[in-house]
Amino acid sequence: MAAALAEVDLLAVDDGVRGRGIGSALLEEAERWLEGQGCRVLTAKIAQGDYRAMRWYRRRGYLVAAQGEPLWVTFPHLDLRCDDGNDGYHLAVKGLGRVSLRRARMGAQTYLTAENRAH
Repeated sequence: MAAALAEVDLLAVDDGVRGRGIGSALLEEAERWLEGQGCRVLTAKIAQGDYRAMRWYRRRGYLVAAQGEPLWVTFPHLDLRCDDGNDGYHLAVKGLGRVSLRRARMGAQTYLTAENRAH
């Protein structure tokens, strides 16, 4: 599991140098490196109400889950369900390589799912 899923614990850029692409470059390099290590899904936690960070991650290809909305990952040898922990955060999720994400519904509940794209 550790090789297939990773989490950005904290990514912050000083206010004085924001808007110069530093955060984007750091995130892109982390994504490249993690994908090279076999990572297939990358998550980050965003504080509830931090719409600026939500927009920032969305512009970089992340899907932002509603608070409490789970992520279900099912790959060969990996069946995982996780969520934001109900601790005031949202999950931002990105599939790396040939992994795509989508929002699905089961009854009244929605969830994010990660799946392999066709070759």
